[in-house]
Amino acid sequence: MKSRQQLLFFLFFVLIITGIFISSDTGSSVFQHTQIDTIGHFISFFCLAWFLHAFVKLSLMLLAPTLIVYGFLSEVGQAYLGFRNGEFSDFFADVLGVLFFVLVRWAAMMYGYRLKK
Repeated sequence: MKSRQQLLFFLFFVLIITGIFISSDTGSSVFQHTQIDTIGHFISFFCLAWFLHAFVKLSLMLLAPTLIVYGFLSEVGQAYLGFRNGEFSDFFADVLGVLFFVLVRWAAMMYGYRLKK
C-alpha cells in the first residue's frame, strides 16, 4: 500500500511540475529557446548515466556528482574553444539528464523493493 502511495505522489509531482512549465511564462520561454543540441545533451547524459550504472556498476551516489562535474568541465572547455561555445542551457540539460536517470532508477529500485516484500 505504501509503495502505491509513493508512486502516486511521484506521478502527481511530475504532473504538477509539467503543468507549471507548460502554463507559465517561464515554461513557454524555456520551450521557445530550447535548441536541438540541448535536447541531445539531456538524452546523451541520461544514456551515459545508464551505461555507467549498468555496465561499469557505479553507484548512484558516485555517478551523479561525477557526471555533473564532467558536464560542467566539458562546457567550460567548450567556452575556451574557438569553434565551440559553452552554454549554461547545455550544462543545465546535462544535469537534468543525470538527475532524471537517478530519479527513474531510484523509483524503480523502490518500487521493485516494495514488490519483493
